[in-house]
Amino acid sequence: MIRITCFIAALGCLLSTQTIQASELYTITDLGAGSSVLGINKSGEVLANNSAGLPFLYLAGHEEVLPQPSGGVFAAMALNDLRQVVGYVNYDGELNYDLAIYSDGKLTVMKNLSGLYPIAINDAGQIAGDTVFNSGAFFYSNGVVTPIGTPPGYEGEPSVVGMNSSGEVVGFIDLSTGGQQGFSYSNGHVRPVVPPGGVSSTVGAINDSGEIVGVYYPSSTSYLGGNLFIDSRFGSKTLGLALNMPSEDEEDLPSAINNAGDIVGNAQTTVTEAAWVYHPGKGFSNLNNDIAPNSGWSLFQAIGINGRGEIVGNGTLNGEQHGFLLTPECRK
Repeated sequence: MIRITCFIAALGCLLSTQTIQASELYTITDLGAGSSVLGINKSGEVLANNSAGLPFLYLAGHEEVLPQPSGGVFAAMALNDLRQVVGYVNYDGELNYDLAIYSDGKLTVMKNLSGLYPIAINDAGQIAGDTVFNSGAFFYSNGVVTPIGTPPGYEGEPSVVGMNSSGEVVGFIDLSTGGQQGFSYSNGHVRPVVPPGGVSSTVGAINDSGEIVGVYYPSSTSYLGGNLFIDSRFGSKTLGLALNMPSEDEEDLPSAINNAGDIVGNAQTTVTEAAWVYHPGKGFSNLNNDIAPNSGWSLFQAIGINGRGEIVGNGTLNGEQHGFLLTPECRK
């Protein structure tokens, strides 16, 4: 029903204004020259860094630069649906990596929690990420930092890539024997995310339904020729290559999956790179084909997608890097 409504709305726009092409599925918002996007929440608020490397929040044309601590630098990493931003602070050039949270106009630095590189924060205030000084991963909840280990039989260094509203954490392990293995962590237990085929695998993101998107590879020594897959309580499903780019060395990197199962990421070869979106039942689409032609934009990286279908990422505008926000035409 949602997709039919979107089609009707887009058709209405096409009939009422002759300026919209049939292939223009998204309106693009420029987040500024030199900006770099980090994520988006359910309200459409975007977390990004500006050209000076300072983090800011963007919503509906309003930009809020986040405060910096006296004598230190706050590096923002992730955003939840409550407008809370997690990151870390380093003081006077020292690499302490003190955990820090921005909320309600205030930056709180937790100097008792150092050596942490946060990757995700959910609305319960749970945080997951990597440990800086011992090549591990962590889960933070209610003031307690818990190390995330590896599944039985797997040896290597775990890295976190995401977490959902229930506190289920996903990531991958750089195996000591070579290659990678995706994993899921929940309630103190770690399990391997086993893809439907391949020798090596990695994980990109998880949604609130527990659906995990990743890539599996035919070899433990190469990240080329991998197939995207979804892992859920119903089993695993292979999605294949995102764009089938004109090269045999396409590498697909999924970044986010929303609760409708829509996935975004980027595909790259030795000569080119492009942002893509996947919709269940419709397949993959190169986002460069879903915006106005001859716009000067080249979208090379899709970072996040929310439940409204808004997509954020990074690209170039007339050859210069810019962050972007894509809004579906049916929401105009």
